[in-house]
Amino acid sequence: MTPPVDKAKVDRVASFVEACNELEQEPFFGKDEKLSFAGPKDRQKFILGDRFHFRSALISFRRIWMQKEPSNWEKVLAIIYGSGLSNDITSRAKSHEQQIRRYLSEDKHIFDVKMTGQRIVDLWLNTVFAHGGIEGKNRRSDFESAVNQFGHGAFEWSFRHLVKWIGRGFLEISNSSAKPALIFYQTNFSLSPSFKISAAFGLKRKEKTKDGHIIIREGSSEYFTEETFEERYSRILNREENRDLQFIFQLLDRTPTELLRATLGADSFAAMLAALEGQLEVHSTEQLPSRNDVHALALGWVGFTRVFPRDNHPVHIYEDCIVATNGKGLQAIEELLTSFRAQLLER
Repeated sequence: MTPPVDKAKVDRVASFVEACNELEQEPFFGKDEKLSFAGPKDRQKFILGDRFHFRSALISFRRIWMQKEPSNWEKVLAIIYGSGLSNDITSRAKSHEQQIRRYLSEDKHIFDVKMTGQRIVDLWLNTVFAHGGIEGKNRRSDFESAVNQFGHGAFEWSFRHLVKWIGRGFLEISNSSAKPALIFYQTNFSLSPSFKISAAFGLKRKEKTKDGHIIIREGSSEYFTEETFEERYSRILNREENRDLQFIFQLLDRTPTELLRATLGADSFAAMLAALEGQLEVHSTEQLPSRNDVHALALGWVGFTRVFPRDNHPVHIYEDCIVATNGKGLQAIEELLTSFRAQLLER
């Protein structure tokens, strides 16, 4: 039986997986990357993440995006679809492909940026990032016209948003279809890549090479091994999924160091408050104390998912680090606290 793929095609799939592995390690695709906006329509404030993080992510993104690259996502999908893989693997790939193509074809974006996603990405990559845009279909003058029409903030925000979500689509294709495809080719046809899938610039700050040398890559970012634990605490607490917990911690009126020690040193919210010289009170909803110094909030929204019905999870925070809630509220706080501790300690 003639294999449906040859060595060159297997190498293409492997190159795609390698590029996606690198993309997945980029801080731009992490939980802490900032991408938001605020303010009235005529005076928007765009909050964007580190520009060096973004430019670094674009290097791997471009390997997957550009038609002439062996790791081009469309060429790799054609190989996956035509190599006898199971319907489960190919259907997952098609589902993620549809999501990516929706982003590419959509021509009405937030802030009234009326241009297809494909064109937005092509303009940024080919006129100001990887090429000068002097010749060809993507010209620097086209980029500047778009900036003048839509505003630099809106145009850059749209580009970053597209790279974020299209890139996540690439990662899904890699993890759910391309990696299983490589296993399939090896198992059924004894075909493996001609190179080792790796990270040429490493994944750790300190690594030992096969020949016994030590490589230390010093980071310039606050998001890596050089950050203090207090900085890590503040960064992770600022994540959207920890917003409710952040509100509670702010109202406890303790320093970040005190909160960090209490968070890691206690096995329950009650023990944490005790370590802060505070107190937990659990009452029925009707019996929650009403005092002049109360700050009342209701747990519920984590990201864009309503995890807890707000009406059932009231939390009252008083001076002197006293917190009153009902049974459901306490359960919600414990779940949030457990998740936050895990995020603090994960490597």
